[in-house]
Amino acid sequence: MCTLPGILRKSLYIIDTLGIHIVSVQFCHCRFLGEDIQLLRYWWYPASPTAPCTAFTLDLLNTFQLLTLQGKISAYDFYLLIEQKKDNAGIGGLQLCYDQFLTCVHQFRHLQMLKRASFRMDPEPVSSTKDGGYAVDCPACPHPRINIPADCETEPELTRLLAEHLENDKALGDGWGHWVPEGPYKSHLDKNANDPENFVQWIMSTSDAQTAIYQRELQALQFAERYANTNFIVLSTLKNNPFVRLVLSYDICCQWSRNFRDRMANFPKSMCLSDEAFDHVTYVIPKFHLYGHGSKCQTTYSLSYIPWSTETDGEDPECCLHARFQKAVSMSARHTALHDEYTTEFNEEDITVWKQMIVDWESDRTKPNPFEETDTYLSMAAVRLELAREEVNEPACAQSNSPNEFLYKGLEIEELQQVVSTSQKEKTTLQAAKLQERRNNLGRRIELCLTPETANLLLPSQLPLSAKLAPMQTREAHIHIAQADDSLLELCHLLRIMAGLVDYKYTQVGFGQGPNTRAHSQITHFKSKITLVAECYRAAYQALLRLDPQGSWITRLRKLEDNDIQWPTRNLDEAGGTHEISWIWWAHTVEWAKSYAHAARWDEEVSLVIEEMRRVAAHLSWKAE
Repeated sequence: MCTLPGILRKSLYIIDTLGIHIVSVQFCHCRFLGEDIQLLRYWWYPASPTAPCTAFTLDLLNTFQLLTLQGKISAYDFYLLIEQKKDNAGIGGLQLCYDQFLTCVHQFRHLQMLKRASFRMDPEPVSSTKDGGYAVDCPACPHPRINIPADCETEPELTRLLAEHLENDKALGDGWGHWVPEGPYKSHLDKNANDPENFVQWIMSTSDAQTAIYQRELQALQFAERYANTNFIVLSTLKNNPFVRLVLSYDICCQWSRNFRDRMANFPKSMCLSDEAFDHVTYVIPKFHLYGHGSKCQTTYSLSYIPWSTETDGEDPECCLHARFQKAVSMSARHTALHDEYTTEFNEEDITVWKQMIVDWESDRTKPNPFEETDTYLSMAAVRLELAREEVNEPACAQSNSPNEFLYKGLEIEELQQVVSTSQKEKTTLQAAKLQERRNNLGRRIELCLTPETANLLLPSQLPLSAKLAPMQTREAHIHIAQADDSLLELCHLLRIMAGLVDYKYTQVGFGQGPNTRAHSQITHFKSKITLVAECYRAAYQALLRLDPQGSWITRLRKLEDNDIQWPTRNLDEAGGTHEISWIWWAHTVEWAKSYAHAARWDEEVSLVIEEMRRVAAHLSWKAE
């Protein structure tokens, strides 16, 4: 019992998860303890350190913090919920304590940060905290002299990835946690206010791609995402964090990385990376954003082709090591088996050469990329340009119909013939009408009124040998080579789409009649496209056999059979060792290299998860000591 009680206060607001309570309190004056300390000993957090009239229970503050993190509930909605528990009709005349609630939440979060960073174990005062000093370290990341062996240089290089995540918030300790210091950040933005590179976004952060934890990572963007913002946040993250190898993952890394070294000259020397460190930086694009880029970026900046990037996607990292380990083991075995099966279809000499190409490219990015399909074919546009340049000095080019124009129009009509020939025969009145309209259009082109799809156009390739003209024969051969290359490329593209549609139908479409009908219609539509493109290739191939049977094209173009029109993957009903890849998938090097990379990334995932488990135990032991 207190021997020196204070004056009885009858209107102290205590706000709890059960509602708002107005209580009477007598503070103790027999000890040298402030009123705020006495409230805290009862787990009541005062809204003011002097003469508090409002207090919030610690259970309420903790509940709100969990709700706002998990359910994204706003402070205003949460406060209204508590208020309506006490006075749902709004006629009780309760005092509005919303501003006090915001202040207490702000302070409570700051105290929680200090608590989780073991501030009480630090002999130095809180005012001596360095930037990022109270950010929670990722125990799975490599920390020199803490959780990695002294001979780590002899181990495989480990990857540290940076990505975007987390929400906007402001800490009381400026720069102590995950937010960059406000002063230097604003000063840097003022110096680069006229930067033209803008990309709309509102929150930027850096994090470890495996566990989504990293120091000095967050900052709000005032108006748009600029290189100035990105440069400062990335360099602040890397400051005082040595690395053996660094992989930077960013959705526009293909643009941002180009002059990053030059832009770093605008920063203090303490924030800059050394030239030696820059040599160990690799730039990639997160997997979800990658397919919004061109084919060049998809091979150059893909995480799938970076050694020791494992199966990181750079988007939303998984956090449970045990679950990741089980997933990695099963997927590693699966991809390794599929790659081994795929490898048996090639001879050892080719495999050795392809492996060396991958090793050379991984060590020197300026060498040929084994994951990129090179454009060795002739396109129709390129051939037309070449022939147009050749006929500049020819007298015939002054006429309205040059020999080249004659060939182009003839091939255009021939393609229309193939469209009409492969059209579905009349099953309904509407289909018969469409077929007749196509015939009429084609008939007007060649001035015939009966079955124009079978008319002989008498192109140079259709003339007897005695009537052929050498210049026209050479020109038409060039055009047919380009036509065959374009058709073969389009055929492979359509087969990839077809494989995706079939897989979607069998794995995603249920048993409903409507979804199955739509999926079947799409497959039928692409089948007709594939048939038309195949006929175009066959026509070009037959013309080449007549025009130039011993030309260089015979080393890469073959006769297209019906069983050659197949996608490169094995059907589910085929035995494991019986599937043969069609010759149309000429880029065997690229396909094998991609398969090799996928299997290697999953093997690395198993090794990395085991290493991360060891690091976590070592880091926590160091923290406890």
